[in-house]
Amino acid sequence: PSLHTHVTMAAAIAQLGHQVVEKVVNAECADTFFKDFDFFDVACVKLSISKLLGYVIILGAVVVKLPQIIKFVRAKSAKGVSLTSQLAELFGYSIILAYNFRRGFEFSTWGESLFITIQLVIMVCLTLHYEGRSKLVPLVALASVAFEAFLISDMLSPEARATLQSMTIPIISSSRVAQIYTSYSNGNTGELSFVTSFLNFAGSLARIFTTLQEVDDVIILAGFLVGSFFNTVIVMQCLWYWNVPAAGADKKKE
Repeated sequence: PSLHTHVTMAAAIAQLGHQVVEKVVNAECADTFFKDFDFFDVACVKLSISKLLGYVIILGAVVVKLPQIIKFVRAKSAKGVSLTSQLAELFGYSIILAYNFRRGFEFSTWGESLFITIQLVIMVCLTLHYEGRSKLVPLVALASVAFEAFLISDMLSPEARATLQSMTIPIISSSRVAQIYTSYSNGNTGELSFVTSFLNFAGSLARIFTTLQEVDDVIILAGFLVGSFFNTVIVMQCLWYWNVPAAGADKKKE
């Protein structure tokens, strides 16, 4: 290939890179990288990493609860997984989803809450079903949708929504504490999925970084900091009780 061909290809790649960075990050960083060819600009590098992490978290969130759901279905049991914990987490994530959506924050900074909320509804319904309370499943599913619609609607003022968001810290914390206590009391983690617990742990750590880079909201940052602590404890419990089977079960942990 001639020199002209190489130059043309390089220009095309640079243009494509500029378009991608402009859409995913911003126009300023696109110019910095592909017009000034400054690939070591600290601010743009941090922001690019944050954006990438954000989308990786969202992709992971699409299946983050799937290992837990699969464990429920295979075991036909939700033993060892606190229903109180699930309900509190569902309540908290429903608020987080509505708050971020109405504040207009970048989807890359909160998108996982949408998929986690949907999966939590499924988990709660499965738990009720396996606990012999199947009649409550349709009611819980409809109530979850109605509650989310209320949180997003104009019936709730921005001030009230912000107050609820600040409450998600103790709400999500209580969900983690309930699960930690359940595992401790049982002396095992039952059907609790290590994969899901680890993904929650990794995601909350990554969200601390993305929040610091892209979201000027101390309430959201505090929530991820507290959540990371409790997620760490749950992962440690999974490892501690790794070879301890659930009562009446001979299956090994995933």
